[in-house]
Amino acid sequence: MKGSLVWQIRQSFPKLPPSSVVIYDRILGRKNFFQKWVASYPSHAVRGGESLKSIDAFPQNIRKILKLTQDLEKPILVGVGGGSVGDFVGFCASVLRRGCPLIHIPSTWLSAIDSAHGGKTALNVDAKNQIGTFKKPLKVFLVRELLESQPERRAAEALGELLKMALLDGGGWFEKVRNALPEASSSFLLSRFLREAIQGKYRIIEKDYLEISGGRRVLNLGHTLGHVLEVSHSLPHGVAVYMGLWMSVEWSLQKKFLSQREYKKVRSFFQTRIFQKSFKEVQKRKLSPRKFLFLLGKDKKRVKGQKIDFVFLKGIGRPYRYAVSFLSLLKECQRQGWVKE
Repeated sequence: MKGSLVWQIRQSFPKLPPSSVVIYDRILGRKNFFQKWVASYPSHAVRGGESLKSIDAFPQNIRKILKLTQDLEKPILVGVGGGSVGDFVGFCASVLRRGCPLIHIPSTWLSAIDSAHGGKTALNVDAKNQIGTFKKPLKVFLVRELLESQPERRAAEALGELLKMALLDGGGWFEKVRNALPEASSSFLLSRFLREAIQGKYRIIEKDYLEISGGRRVLNLGHTLGHVLEVSHSLPHGVAVYMGLWMSVEWSLQKKFLSQREYKKVRSFFQTRIFQKSFKEVQKRKLSPRKFLFLLGKDKKRVKGQKIDFVFLKGIGRPYRYAVSFLSLLKECQRQGWVKE
């Protein structure tokens, strides 16, 4: 599957194929331009958020979707919303009639740059994303009219994923992001470099779409500490990843995987106002070692024994996966000031 054939950046909403059924985040119903578009299709509004993905909430939603699709010979499910809506609708499309076509229209910068691509779906059973499938979307429409209607804080929350892709992919666009970062707003950066970030992600996932060889796991750069902080401090995903990236970069230097020269280039990514503000707030509430290890134990990247598959950097565009012990990770997070001594 070639990414260029799947995703498309548009200024406004597309005309959908016949038999399309739209499942959307109900908060979008407040937008006039969305109301006019969705009125042309059978639709079901859901409340976005992790509760939507709960296995307990699944039956009532799937029954409503089944009613909308019962008279359609070949229904196409269209998910419009953030990451939780995409995960939910993708899962529904993967199991409805043993699989029906799927279209994603992400409504947040975070889902537009990250979760709408790659075909992962998920529901929550006791913990986040414990069951799921791979479901390749027929299309991913990135609608600027929708994305640019978001408040600036939503763009700031997605910045971590943009910077992650710049670090993983490298090349000339890394330098352009680095040069633009000090002065540009988050929404400008995401709008300007959306195409490059998505192309970089597809270069990685197309080599290991079903996560068989492990090559796709480099996309977890920054996510080990990031997921812990996201849960423990109730941080937006992108902000937590931003901090996890910094921790990974610092540890890469400490282990001599990353040269001083490359480190100095990367360091400028973390001298922005948004990072410094969030960093200070989190550092005031350091995790206890017990809580840190408890949350780490729930990470899906855990490998045999008390080890976790961690992503370091050997250089810009050169991620390096290496299994580290829980204890060594704890000590490094204590050294950096994320966890109490």
